Amino acid sequence: MLKAYCTFVRPILEYASVVWSPYNKCDINKIEAVQRYFTKRLGGLGHMSYCLRLSVLELDSLHLRRIKADLLLCYKMINNLVDVDVATFFTLSDCRLTRSNGVKLQKSFCCSTRDANFFQIVL
Repeated sequence: MLKAYCTFVRPILEYASVVWSPYNKCDINKIEAVQRYFTKRLGGLGHMSYCLRLSVLELDSLHLRRIKADLLLCYKMINNLVDVDVATFFTLSDCRLTRSNGVKLQKSFCCSTRDANFFQIVL
């Protein structure tokens, strides 16, 4: 059942998560509830907490998977692995103060929370 869930259900829950990612707690909980419900119904796991069930099944939470997908897209944008101009989304600045690669991403300033949680493509 776990393989079927990972093959058929989870891709639907994660579809276009880089473009649309919920930021309200209630929306995050609604999406996470699907995985929480499924893992609770698996044999012998109903009495465990959600975090413990995820570690036993070797799954990540959907919230963590969305964060990983966002980081992967940022990596691809910075290294020109996708046909997207990184300058439309971020400002790359030199940062030599710490032990790092010397590049720091700065997100553009947004006036509202709504605008801060969506990509805006300027044509």
